[in-house]
Amino acid sequence: MTSWRARGIVVVVIFLVAGAAYGLFGATTQINRNEMARLVVDQTHLPGFEVKPYLDQPQNLSSVPSKILAEAAARDPAKTGVYSRGWRNTSSSGTAGFLIELLPTASEAKKQKETLQEGYAIKKDYSAAGLTLVGPFDVPGIPGVFAREFTVAASQGSPATTVDFVIFQVGRVAVSLGVQDANSSRQGTVQLATAQMHLLRQEEPGFSMTSSAHEPITALWFGLGALAASLVVVGVPAAIVHRRRRRERQAVRARRQEQRHVTSRGGKVLRRRGVPAWQARPTSRRRSRVRSRR
Repeated sequence: MTSWRARGIVVVVIFLVAGAAYGLFGATTQINRNEMARLVVDQTHLPGFEVKPYLDQPQNLSSVPSKILAEAAARDPAKTGVYSRGWRNTSSSGTAGFLIELLPTASEAKKQKETLQEGYAIKKDYSAAGLTLVGPFDVPGIPGVFAREFTVAASQGSPATTVDFVIFQVGRVAVSLGVQDANSSRQGTVQLATAQMHLLRQEEPGFSMTSSAHEPITALWFGLGALAASLVVVGVPAAIVHRRRRRERQAVRARRQEQRHVTSRGGKVLRRRGVPAWQARPTSRRRSRVRSRR
């Protein structure tokens, strides 16, 4: 296996590992409080009420003056939320609505439920809201439920109305139900509260507002990291080989220059070491003398 083929295999492995790491660790956690809509019944089934809610949205936690909620949201925002859903009757003379408060633990939800019911248990508080207590009523099947009936005096253009408040807790959720209607039906309020309790018992145990999402920018960073690692794998050995070959070429050129230098100096030395003219003259004279003698 050639070195280039081996490096190509390593690059493929790097990108495969980067893709696996992106799938496992590249997801970001997102909080979607709209998911709390699943924790509220979608219809009231109350006589005279519209099917489509006029209010159906999560609430800003800062709009709910609750110390318990504020502390829970600061500590664990992914498990804290408030959701409202409300309906009007066809004559616009009454409303029905839920306030759903999700908290990180069941004990915190119980404290919040107790806080909610305090506003309807103390006379000065409900009197300040223009409510007159009629009395408690039962909601069978909901443990620890708080249920009170109030009336609101008639005003100019508005008849006297009955207001029922039902407050209870299921797991991590505190529920407040209010039904105000001139023709209130106690049985309808009890059935609506019971339906909400059954829904929460089904949805609350595994409920979560968080989801994992892979952002494009995260994929880009993983890709750039894989590319940088690939360049290191391919580029560093190539740079080392190039540098070694360059040194070898430089060494060859240096040896050639040295050989040329030695050769040129050697020629000069040999030329300098040739027979001098004064040594060559006697030889010729001797030869001429020998010839003359002959």
